Amino acid sequence: MFPNRLCPKNFYDLLGIRQNATNAELREAYNSLTRNYHPFTATREEVDKHERIHAAYDVLRDSSRRQRYDQILARNAGIPSTKPTFWEQPIM
Repeated sequence: MFPNRLCPKNFYDLLGIRQNATNAELREAYNSLTRNYHPFTATREEVDKHERIHAAYDVLRDSSRRQRYDQILARNAGIPSTKPTFWEQPIM
């Protein structure tokens, strides 16, 4: 149903939600994912993924930051990248 979380294209893909997801859906996805990658019980790679998940949630939960992020996504849509960004790196 949702894009592959191993190589997410953006914060929405990382969290496995639609771009028009509600705050409740966002919070539910965040809580579900962070339970699986909690730093106290996770490997180093899983801690890295937890940090990425938290960074995505931190941006998307704030309406003004989310709006700016959506504008950046819209502006960059269709523009091919010459090298992968931090968020395009595979998550193991």
